[in-house]
Amino acid sequence: MMEKVVAVVVTFNRKALLIECLAALLRQSCPLQKIVLIDNASTDGTHEALGELGHLSHPSIDYHRLSSNTGGAGGFHEGMKRGLALAPDWLWLMDDDAEPADDALEQLQLGQCQDSTVAVACMPVGTDGVPQWVHRGWHDPKSSDLVGLTHLSQKDLIGTPVQIGFASFVGICVSARAARQIDLPRKEFFIHFDDYEYCIRLGQLGDLWLMPHSLILHKDARTAGGAISGSVTRQVLKYDRLWLTYFGPRNRLWMRLHQASLDTRIKVLMAESAEVLRHCAGALRHRDDHMFRRCLLRIFSFVDGVRGNFDNERPRKVLFD
Repeated sequence: MMEKVVAVVVTFNRKALLIECLAALLRQSCPLQKIVLIDNASTDGTHEALGELGHLSHPSIDYHRLSSNTGGAGGFHEGMKRGLALAPDWLWLMDDDAEPADDALEQLQLGQCQDSTVAVACMPVGTDGVPQWVHRGWHDPKSSDLVGLTHLSQKDLIGTPVQIGFASFVGICVSARAARQIDLPRKEFFIHFDDYEYCIRLGQLGDLWLMPHSLILHKDARTAGGAISGSVTRQVLKYDRLWLTYFGPRNRLWMRLHQASLDTRIKVLMAESAEVLRHCAGALRHRDDHMFRRCLLRIFSFVDGVRGNFDNERPRKVLFD
């Protein structure tokens, strides 16, 4: 019997990419049961564009527009909840900037999975054709590294399925049976590390696999060339984009402190403290009108990560109030 698969897509203000993503999902060689589309209150005419294409009334698309932007974490929390209500066998997760190959779902070979399999992932490739290793890999709770993750590399691909420890929400297919046994992605994370944290919990139930021949094009410019740093970006961002840098350090620190032994937690705190100092030193050298607020935002991301304070209005309060 064919596996029932519900795709969950989260979008925000990227209507052109979303339309390409939906087109790829609708032409899969193995048809989907449904596409659950979560619109994070887009303001770029996404709703109107979908209406013009007939997607709002399409029998395969279940469109939901949220009242506010809840970030990727909130979008996947809502999307997976709605997807599970459709009684599928699998949930296939992706952002709007993903475009699976026409046979991507078929190449996941879900019907051949063992009962111990809790997730199967596509291989993401960038627009440059290079595999995006950062999106797949392993987790080491004993590592003193800030993230505790080891990313996949070319040497790990041998043409057959590879067991992994995590996969970002770019083409990961999660067993509905396993998803019902754990909490949904933490919507309070807003963005960044919600997928890693979810996979770590998922991996406690069984095995995660990468299927190298199942390809998904990922049009995220941040991972062009297949690599992205796990630590805070050291370049100085424009002030109106600075709020985005708060969530990653906060979420990863909270995640690491809740996974590790006492000895490892101390090492992580020391490494994170040093990162905060380097960040603040760089902000002060920049010497613009916002340098102190830049420092304060980074300090709050550290403090909130330690305390587990998920006030997602914090960046706005620090930067603009």
